[in-house]
Amino acid sequence: MSIPFLKCIKQSHNNTQGFSLVEVIVVMVIVAILATGVVFMFANPSARVKGQAFTLLGELNMARSEAVNRNLDVRVSFLKGASAADQDGYRIWIDDWDAVGGAPGSDGAYTVGSDTLIRETFFPDEVQFYDANATDGPNTKPFDPWDALDMADVTPPDDTDNDGIEFDGNDEFVFTQMGTAEDSGSSVLGSEGYVIIYYPVSAADHATMRAAPYALVIGTGVGTINIARWNIKDSTWKTK
Repeated sequence: MSIPFLKCIKQSHNNTQGFSLVEVIVVMVIVAILATGVVFMFANPSARVKGQAFTLLGELNMARSEAVNRNLDVRVSFLKGASAADQDGYRIWIDDWDAVGGAPGSDGAYTVGSDTLIRETFFPDEVQFYDANATDGPNTKPFDPWDALDMADVTPPDDTDNDGIEFDGNDEFVFTQMGTAEDSGSSVLGSEGYVIIYYPVSAADHATMRAAPYALVIGTGVGTINIARWNIKDSTWKTK
């Protein structure tokens, strides 16, 4: 009675097979190709700028939704070299503290521990706000082929900041409870606001671009957000 049972076990054991050498090599090749693609994607300057632009797009839409859901104004402030690593970035926050009176207000200045911080994001080291000194870069506003970039903010002391950010003369804007866009003075944006980011050769050399800029454009009043890429060959903005 035991002999057939032992034969069955032996037969089952003999039918059990591992991976062949060819199968292992094929799997290793596939893994290597996928890993190379991931490394290339993150090392590619164009991919880095594009990725950061779409991250910003998503977080601006999130800020707009937060303003509507909370029934509170939500501010978006763009930060130039504001981190310890001197990176550019942006802050999404609620101005619910008055530095003068110590009560909820609208002083326009972010106070750590008092104002409500929703999100603070810094770009990777290589990505930064656009510099008008860059060669082959845009010389017109996104979606407006007749109006030159306003690279010098109107309000001192940022009148020569040359930073590719413009929201009625400021480096910040506000999403209202209705989801509309206003400047920092609580007035509806008089013209489309924009922020442009790009990838220069190095932190010291802003004049040479390694990748074309991307622009985030906030529409007047309604607060809609569009994204575009500068086409160096045609010297035009292309909607993404």
